[in-house]
Formats: sequence, C-alpha cells, structure tokens
Amino acid sequence: MNRELLEKLASLERRIGALERQERPAPVVAVYGTNAGQSIGNDSDTIVNFEDVVVDTHGAVTTGAGWHFTAPLAGVYAVAVCVLFVTTTAWAETEFARLRLYADGAAAQIITLRTGLDSSAAAGAMQVNGVVVVNLAAGAQIDVRVFQNSGGPLALNASGNFNHIGIFRIH
Repeated sequence: MNRELLEKLASLERRIGALERQERPAPVVAVYGTNAGQSIGNDSDTIVNFEDVVVDTHGAVTTGAGWHFTAPLAGVYAVAVCVLFVTTTAWAETEFARLRLYADGAAAQIITLRTGLDSSAAAGAMQVNGVVVVNLAAGAQIDVRVFQNSGGPLALNASGNFNHIGIFRIH
C-alpha cells in the first residue's frame, strides 16, 4: 500500500474510535454502605442513609436523612440493597420487615418482604435484601426505605458489611 492510503486508513480508524466513545457513555456506578447503626422507627417507611461511599462515578448520591440517588443519564438501572437489623428478641412470627424503592418521592417497587421470624425464645437478626430493575429518566431520584413493625424502634447493625446499596446503569 502506498503511504497516502495508509494515512487515510489511520485517520478513518481514529474517527471511528472517536464515534464509538461518543456512543458509549461512561458506566454509572454508585456503591455505598452504612455502619451508623441507624434507628428505624416502628410502623413507618424510613429512608436508609447509606453514608459511606465506596464508589460513585458521577457524584449521583446525596447522603443524610434525605438520602437519594439522582440518575445522571436516562436508562435502565439495577438496584441491589441489603440491610440487617441488630439481634433482638423483639420479632414475633406475625411481624415483618420490608425494603421498598421510591422514585421521585412515590412508592415504586417492593424490593423484598420478610416475615415469620419468631425470636421470642432466642435472639434473632432480621435481614432484608434484594434486587430490582427500574427505568429512570435523567434527573429522576430514587431512595430505598425500610419498614419494620416489631413493636418499637430497632437499629440497623453497625457494619457496612451488612448494610449496603449498589446502583448500576445496565442499559
């Protein structure tokens, strides 16, 4: 091949590479945990404050009592979450814990519900976890709320190993 043709080919490869990078936005990943031992009231949904950042590629999370994730890009997101209450004898068989995803302040999807933990004879720990997939517009906000009805407030276990959330844009 002649030199001119090789230069044109190299230029074409650079332009194709630039177009491919434009078409594939950077992945959106937000992973947080909490080791704060947050108190969860009885009979009400409480926003979980995952205050410890592991990774947040787009700075999409606001921590605190109003914890939320703001979608930097429109798309389909997977939300994986786990919370563990402290060990207690407060759970009766008819009581339950639930995780629910809220989108723009409205209840959206139940992530998980766990019932039937009878800890009246011995201390037990209630853990709720799950994964949901949600379609979000750019700028939409989501949060995760936990509910428990054990008869009084309960704290979350004070370990980020048991209390964490991962949000990933998958499409």
